[in-house]
Amino acid sequence: MPHKKAVIATEPASNDALGELEQLRLIVFGKAKEDLEIKIEALKQSLAAQMSDMNSNFALQFEAINSQIKAQFNALTASIDGVDSTREANKFAFEEDNTSLSSQLEMTDNSSKDDSDLIHKRIDE
Repeated sequence: MPHKKAVIATEPASNDALGELEQLRLIVFGKAKEDLEIKIEALKQSLAAQMSDMNSNFALQFEAINSQIKAQFNALTASIDGVDSTREANKFAFEEDNTSLSSQLEMTDNSSKDDSDLIHKRIDE
């Protein structure tokens, strides 16, 4: 137990020494610490302002890119719609041509049969 009493007795002395040491630090480094804290605060404010500007610029650039993407998408959609309508028109024209050619082929086939029958009839007579 005598050992603990010695520690307890030195604690107030060490606290006083620490307090004096802190006072000396404040005297010696107080102005430098204050200047350093002022510079750190200025840097924080500068960084916050720069980050705000960067965020604003990023938002503007994002909006510009987004509007360009939308415009190009709309242009491509219109182009695809134009190609689709052209394809549909061509398909319709091919179907009409196919129907017309089929009719002409059938008429030519019937005419050939009639001519052939007529030639056979003349040969037989």
